[in-house]
Amino acid sequence: METNQLVNTLKQKQVDVAFIRTLMPEKLDFEKIIIAQEFFTVCLNREHTLANRRKIELADLKDENFIMLAKNSLLYEPVINLCQKAGFEPKISFVSDRMSSIFQMVKSNQGVTILMHPQTKNSELSFVSLEPTSTSTLLFIRNKENHSKIENDFWNYLKQFEMPNRNN
Repeated sequence: METNQLVNTLKQKQVDVAFIRTLMPEKLDFEKIIIAQEFFTVCLNREHTLANRRKIELADLKDENFIMLAKNSLLYEPVINLCQKAGFEPKISFVSDRMSSIFQMVKSNQGVTILMHPQTKNSELSFVSLEPTSTSTLLFIRNKENHSKIENDFWNYLKQFEMPNRNN
């Protein structure tokens, strides 16, 4: 499920704990355990002329075809907004809700994609830091009250994965 759906199921008490990605964790009115923070990166075919750079300025991608996650994803609008702030409208050539399809399109040199830092290794793709970027936060959330013993035990177990120096 997308983040919005997960938050709604949690509010409706259909689930006890949710693992989500958000760009604004401070706006969530839940107990939180922050696991990680990630940044936007550019995913390109290894043979792309920008693939060996250490960092790419977003404006350098203005003439590229963009392969995007679906409009209902958490990342669609922030990517559009970043491009607009960099002075261009992205030329979107393909949209999918499946990362495997997006990666396949990039491998086939059909365009580039911007996504949160991936934890994947792929010899046909290159992942390069992006400037400017945005931060997303990966976290567990739950309602603030009325927890069962099992839920509390699970929550306490999850706390071992919390990012250091966070008080949530």
